[in-house]
Formats: sequence, structure tokens, C-alpha cells
Amino acid sequence: MKYQDRQTLMLDEIRHYLLQSQVSGSENKQSVILTPNKIDRLYQKSWNLKWHLYSESIQEKFLSQLPKWIGFYTSGHTQKPTLWLREIKQLLKEVEILSKVCQTNKIDGVITFAPIHHLYGFLFSLLLPAINKVPVWFCPMNAPGSLSYPELRNPLFVTIPSALNYMKRRVQDFDQYNSITIVHSTALLPATALQLSEKLKHKKLNFVELFGSTETGLIAVRKPKSEVEIPWELVSDVTFANVHLHREGFLEIYSPRIASNSKHMRPTSWRLNDFVEVLSPKTFLFKGRKSRLLKINGQRINLDRVEKAVRQAIACRDLACVPVRDDIRSERFDLFLVCDSQKITTTEQIRSMCKKILSKAEQPRRVVLTPKLKRTSTGKLSWQNKLSV
Repeated sequence: MKYQDRQTLMLDEIRHYLLQSQVSGSENKQSVILTPNKIDRLYQKSWNLKWHLYSESIQEKFLSQLPKWIGFYTSGHTQKPTLWLREIKQLLKEVEILSKVCQTNKIDGVITFAPIHHLYGFLFSLLLPAINKVPVWFCPMNAPGSLSYPELRNPLFVTIPSALNYMKRRVQDFDQYNSITIVHSTALLPATALQLSEKLKHKKLNFVELFGSTETGLIAVRKPKSEVEIPWELVSDVTFANVHLHREGFLEIYSPRIASNSKHMRPTSWRLNDFVEVLSPKTFLFKGRKSRLLKINGQRINLDRVEKAVRQAIACRDLACVPVRDDIRSERFDLFLVCDSQKITTTEQIRSMCKKILSKAEQPRRVVLTPKLKRTSTGKLSWQNKLSV
């Protein structure tokens, strides 16, 4: 899609798409529940919103008309999606933190791949541009188009995993920019991100990784430099709930931005399914997600790292390691792979390659060639535990 073909939205249109999903919560509290079918037009099509053309009073009026509570569903990556509610004041505080982390005083626009119905997208595709008074362009991955925006010289790119690969292929579109900020939210950075960074090393590049969840919001940040594992640092208003230095365990935190459940009850702390090693009162190393960690023949296997190794060695359009129960070894995984149409690949060839690049314990139980893997709008595998049934 060409730059000029993107639809310019007006504030009334944005307000309409958001408020059409308003429902009555407990104690007559009004909530907006954002789901793909409710704001389909903002999710499936390219659009832009020129916040820099609106006066401060109009911007403040728009923000003041947002309901007190905004609802977000978890991705449905490992189980049925669950609704969590955030107060608007929590979201505004998070934007304040993100603006400092991403140095938004140095950007002149936002180019985002993150859909608004997710917390990550709502913050970066709507609130952050509005508060910083910069234009924003949304690029759906079903028709991303050119990444060259004539109005911009110092853009902020809000990415999802599939967008990083697309950006790497379109790196020539970045020639006009003086500086580039890239933000990515995931526990394990795809190898494509570092390859993209290498291609942009002649630019002033600010690459920011975010660590968080729908339930907690932003927890920690870091700036990747190389393949070397870099510690995550808790943001200013987050602290560890359990601090055991240099010991591995589940990440548990205190934060004033933890979401409330559908009954508007808010936990004081939250334990994530993320396995970490605490290095100091404010830093930790990420070891893996509970749903992605297996123990095979006494060896801990991180499926995210297995996927990364296979993706680098085998030409494919997509792949996924799916944990399964095994009658003999209890825990195993199946490798699902969407082959590159330009290359003929058999399961025997894939198994042979896996034996070269993976340890004995890391070998998949099955290799399955499939035409497509179903993923959520942010790139996570949908209901992965059902794929192997």
C-alpha cells in the first residue's frame, strides 16, 4: 500500500469505534472492552491520525471523554482469553514511563504494527501519540506497504515479531530517516531484530525491548546490543515481591499498574509464569516461560531458544515448537513447520538438520509440515496446546 492511500481518521471516528463497545460493569462502572470484532476497521486496514494538527484543548477533551475503565483480553496463547480491566489513570502513567524510555521528545511520528485492541497497541498506537502530539500510522500485517513516510525524519516503529522480518526486507525505505527508534515487546528477541539492527547501524538507532503482560502492564526494559544476554531492569514504579539474589524462580512483582479482574478486584502483587534469575533489587535475567520450559532426560529445554535455532538453520515461512505429553519421556514437543515455497523440504531433511544444530534432548518428537500456523494479531500462536491433539 502506498503512503498516500492510507486513510486519515478523525477523532470522532476513533471515539466511535472505541465507545461502541462500552458496557456496564459492576457497580455501574463503565468499561470499554476492546476486541478485534468490535474495532475491525482499526485492525484490518491502514489508517493514520494526525495528532500534531489538533490543539491541546481538543486533545485534552478527547482523553477526558475516555471511560474510567478499559478492558483488554489476554492473547489466548495458552488458554482461553481472560478479561482484565485497567483504569485510565494507570494507562496514562504507563505512557509517561514509556515516553521516557523511548525518548519521545526526539521523535516526530509513530509507525505502528500493534493493533489497538491489545494493551501494547492501545498504549503505543493511540495514547502515546495523543499525549506526545505526534502523527501515527497503523500498518496491518495483511497489507503493510511502504515504510517510507515523507513527513518523518525521526520515527518510532512499534513492532511485533512478524513486522521485524518485514522491516528487514524493506530496509531501503529507511534511507530518508535521520534517527530511528524501534520498540519490541516480547521475552525473547527474534534473531531478525539483531539482523535489522546491523543493517541500520549507520543510523542513530534506539532499540528498546519491553517486558510485561496484559495483567501487569510494563514491568522492565532493556536495550539489546548483541547476542549476549543483557539483564532486564525494572521500571521506576515496579519492585520484586520476592527477592532471592542469584536464585532462579518465578517472577513476582508489586506495581500500582496491575490490572483488575472483571469484578474490579485488583491484586496487590502478581506472579508471572516467567522463570528468572534476580541479579539485584532492580535487575533480572529471563530464563524462560513456564509454558515454554520442558525437562527432557533431566535437561531443561527452552522451546523459544529451540525455535530460534531452527529458524536460523532452516528456510521456512513460519514454525512452532508445541509441547506435548509423551508416554515414555513425559514431556516432549512437536515441531510444526510452514515450508518456504521456493525450496522443497521433507521431514527427513528437517530431522537431519535438527540433529546437527540441536542436542539429543532437544530433538522433536514429531516433525509436521503444515500450510499455515494460526496466530493472534500480535504474532503469538493461537491455542498452541490444541495443535498436537
